[in-house]
Amino acid sequence: VIPCQNENYFDTACGLHTSKNIWSFCQNCAFLMTELGTTHNASQITFIGNAILHACDEFVSSDKMELLRPMSVERECFKRVMVIESILSAIEVNRDLEGDTMMQQVATITDSITTKILENLFSVTEASLYHEAQSKISQGSRKSQFMIAKTCAFQKAYSELSGSLLAILLRKNLPWKNKQLLIFARDRIIVGSLTRSLDIRSAIEVEARRFDLYTRKFLSTYTISSRVVERMNDDFRIALLRRSSELLVHDAASFSCQENTALLYSLVTAASQVNGHELNLFISTTSGGLTI
Repeated sequence: VIPCQNENYFDTACGLHTSKNIWSFCQNCAFLMTELGTTHNASQITFIGNAILHACDEFVSSDKMELLRPMSVERECFKRVMVIESILSAIEVNRDLEGDTMMQQVATITDSITTKILENLFSVTEASLYHEAQSKISQGSRKSQFMIAKTCAFQKAYSELSGSLLAILLRKNLPWKNKQLLIFARDRIIVGSLTRSLDIRSAIEVEARRFDLYTRKFLSTYTISSRVVERMNDDFRIALLRRSSELLVHDAASFSCQENTALLYSLVTAASQVNGHELNLFISTTSGGLTI
């Protein structure tokens, strides 16, 4: 959860993002879920609880966690990816053992995750625009420059989180309650971002009413900074390239050949427009996902 506003300014990384209480709460809930699942013979509750516990254990044992600073937004975002991916993987493995009712609940969860990703992408961009406007008003004060830097760091971290989660959702090929939301997230947001043909913020704002997205603006009127918008688009596009292998192995059986071609074309287009390091990243991540 990203708090939308704290008094008169946007707080980009409040205590919620670095509090150990969140993960202690998740772990305690997971223990309770496994106990209730065993007692009431509810397997779906048990495997989800075990998935959360597994992810929490990975916080300590994973080598990847050592690469991130102990107290950082990047670390907290990565933890969220680990927990959600673990839950979705458990659902994917057990999907054949569960009934239609369980899959309907999963579809609701999938829609909810996607909705929150889109809302928070818009919110993070609004925060950057807000602090850019405040910097102009204060004539570039130290505080305003600090808040801009802080917001940029958070925007980059959240773009990584959003790109990762959307790619994982597509890779798992879980049911969606609202098929139009899936099409919008994949064909407009993901493909549009990769091909540089889309302003993420504007696209979300246009479809806000259609998908019941919360898109609160922090200022009633201000000049849209092209630098802020481009930075968000670039961060999100690079995040998707890091997950290109999962986008490529997206189950083709559920979608038409033309749609999968569009996704592949957008990845190749994005790779051709990045620097050498990012191109090597694209090649290394996709080489294991291509099937001849």
